[in-house]
Amino acid sequence: MEDEVKNGGTPDGKTEDANIELQRKIDTAVTKALQTQKTKLDKEYNEKLTGLQGKLDAFETNGLTDAEKVAKQLKAAEEAEKSYNEKIKRLEVNKEFVALGVEEASYAPIVDDFFKGDFKAATSKLGELIENKANQKAEAKFNALAANIPDAKTGKDGKSWTKEAFAKLTYSEQMEEISKNPELLKLI
Repeated sequence: MEDEVKNGGTPDGKTEDANIELQRKIDTAVTKALQTQKTKLDKEYNEKLTGLQGKLDAFETNGLTDAEKVAKQLKAAEEAEKSYNEKIKRLEVNKEFVALGVEEASYAPIVDDFFKGDFKAATSKLGELIENKANQKAEAKFNALAANIPDAKTGKDGKSWTKEAFAKLTYSEQMEEISKNPELLKLI
C-alpha cells in the first residue's frame, strides 16, 4: 500500500510518469506560446517606433520649433518603451505562474492588481491562491490515503459483518480479523 501511494497511486508509478510527461508537454507549449507573444510584442514595438518616426516627419511641417518636435517625439518614444517593458514584465510574471502549474483564471487578477499598483489586493489574492493550492494538495493526499483504508464493516465475503457471522469464525480467525481491523470490535 505504501508503494502505491509513493508511486502516484499505482504499483508501477505509471500515473506519476504520465503526469510528468504531461507537465513537460504543457511547459513546452507554454514556452512556445510565450516566445510567440514576445515576438509579436517586439514587432508591435518596432512598428510603433516606425510610426513615430513618420509622425516626427509630419511635425516638421506643423510649425513647431525643432526643440518642441524633439520633445514630443521623445515623450512618445518613452511612452511606447514603457508600455513595451510592462508587457514584457507581465509575460515574465505569467510564465512563472504557468511554471508553477497555476491556471490563468487564478493568477490573472493578481498580476492585474500588481501592475495597477494595488499591492495590498495582489498580496491578499496571492495568499488566497497559495492557501487554496495547499488545501487542494492536502485533500488529494488525504483522498489517496483514504482510498486504501478498509471498511470496518466488511467481512471476508465483502458483505457487512454481523454478530452471527463473526461468531461463526474460529477464535484464530476472529483474532486475525480484529488485528487487521481493530474497529471491528466496536461494530460486533
